[in-house]
Amino acid sequence: MHNIDYISILAGGFCKFECSFCVGNEIRRNETPKFSKKIKSFIECFSDQTNLLSVSGDTSDPCFIEETYEIPKYAKKINKDLKITLHTRNKNIAEKAIKSGYDKYVLSINEKFLTNISDFNIEIFKKLSKEQKIRLSIVITNENIDFFYGRGNIIEEIIKLFEEIQITLRPNVFEDVSIIKKLKEYFGEWEQRENGVEVLKSNNKIWLWDYRKTNEKIKAVYLFSNGEISSNCKWKKIIK
Repeated sequence: MHNIDYISILAGGFCKFECSFCVGNEIRRNETPKFSKKIKSFIECFSDQTNLLSVSGDTSDPCFIEETYEIPKYAKKINKDLKITLHTRNKNIAEKAIKSGYDKYVLSINEKFLTNISDFNIEIFKKLSKEQKIRLSIVITNENIDFFYGRGNIIEEIIKLFEEIQITLRPNVFEDVSIIKKLKEYFGEWEQRENGVEVLKSNNKIWLWDYRKTNEKIKAVYLFSNGEISSNCKWKKIIK
């Protein structure tokens, strides 16, 4: 029986994306992006307690680390049932990620996503979308909410372009709860699911992941780039 919802390996060091809402901005270090050297022992220790492994970042993006693409091969030797997701801002490595063994490619996007759409292979995104191997992750802030679902209607345009696309909306953890109220006014009714996640009733491919709710319900274990192994409470230390 699984007693952990997911385990996560996090990249640290410098990140060229410099997202304003990143929880790692205050602790960013001017060093080469890296993972902890404990990756293999971490997977061996915890992979039998979950069926989900996430590769993401605390201060950097895993796309800058070549070792990123070796993780699925090793992890599935330890637990063949593990589903492995790669979280990144790099829109040009979708095919590489899936070919290297990731089950899902989670792309973080901003309001310029459609403006720069010629920068990547749309057909690959459509293919991965139909196969449910890609998900878009959007951090919603008071500054960008109107671009995504207001006068800009970017989310509607994305859904028209990639019909089967899955989208997770993540309210900015540095802003107050009014951002949640705005989201619900724009989108309509949401259905509560397990672990604090909410699903849009009119489109079950759109999820709302509010850190303030999910953090209290989800049990996860993180391997930070400095070698520290910690639970969700680590994020509370980062977020003032």
